[in-house]
Amino acid sequence: MKKTMPLLFPALLFILFGLFFRLPADAAENEPNPVPEPGQQELVIDGVYYHLIWGSNYTGTASASLELPEGSTEVPPDEITVRSEITWNGITFPVTSLRSDTTDDIGELTRRKGRLSGYNKEHLRKITIESGVQDIILSLSHYKALEEIVIENPSESIYAHFSIWDCPKLKDIYVPSNVDSVPQLRDCPNASVIYAPDHPKYKIIDGDIYSRNEKTLYDVPSTTKKYVVKDGVERIAFGAFAGNSNIKKIIIPDSVRKIERKAFYNMTNLKKVKFGNSVRKIYGGSFRRCNNLKVLVLPKNIRQVTDGFGGKRFCKLKRLYINSPKLNKANFTGIPKTCSIYVKNASVKKMIQKQSNFKGKIIIQ
Repeated sequence: MKKTMPLLFPALLFILFGLFFRLPADAAENEPNPVPEPGQQELVIDGVYYHLIWGSNYTGTASASLELPEGSTEVPPDEITVRSEITWNGITFPVTSLRSDTTDDIGELTRRKGRLSGYNKEHLRKITIESGVQDIILSLSHYKALEEIVIENPSESIYAHFSIWDCPKLKDIYVPSNVDSVPQLRDCPNASVIYAPDHPKYKIIDGDIYSRNEKTLYDVPSTTKKYVVKDGVERIAFGAFAGNSNIKKIIIPDSVRKIERKAFYNMTNLKKVKFGNSVRKIYGGSFRRCNNLKVLVLPKNIRQVTDGFGGKRFCKLKRLYINSPKLNKANFTGIPKTCSIYVKNASVKKMIQKQSNFKGKIIIQ
């Protein structure tokens, strides 16, 4: 017994020592993982670039892009799906937006002279956007192989903007009822826009996009040379004709009262616009880059014309006729001095000189 006591004492001491240091270790195992510092991360998944952002409370969001980051060596597939959420490092990120390499509206997109190269432009065939992506802006040009753009029916209302130019294989784009979107297609001969029958905002008439009550004309992809705006339309929306290189003449009925910004922007072959008598205001940029438009006759009830004709580089007007006896706003900035402006009286002439600093001829007729 005397011999075993010296052996038991070290053993008991070892056990007590182990218990003392085991308790803090057990406590550490039960503590939650440390809260991450706010940060960002870039990922490429199946040909789609995602930018993740998170805070210190384990929550974050992601944005998606069709443009891969510089230096990426991944070869994208010819069919891509934009996910509605991404899980990375234990955190789930809802994908809140989708962008292409540019967010140009259709007018700006169609004025590009160069055809930027890229793998997607040559090979991408199908884009699927999962339900849950809330904010979509795609501006696509010269996608030679692109056939389909699929918007999965979202569970709640979302906004989507599509400017698409020169995609020869693209098929029809279907817009679900809870997607607020006016897809603008130019030089896509096999594609048109189809809205869900119960869509609350938009409808198609003869290939053009109107409001449900048919009072607003939103987009005209028509390939006709002479275009007659439907009687009953009261408003021509932003960029409705922009980038349309087919139409040469537009006839506007008396029902139209308002023409919004860039309505006829970059219509390279437009030669004549015949206004109805109810148009009272024309917003800026409406005739910018319409270089074949040499003569413009404004209606008698016009009261306001804002700037944005484009200067001598983007405006080739030779004669401008203002048939209104009175103008409340007359900003003709951007009309080259080589253009002659014809007015009805001295007060209109004075208004133009005061507000536009126009250096060319103003002739009272």
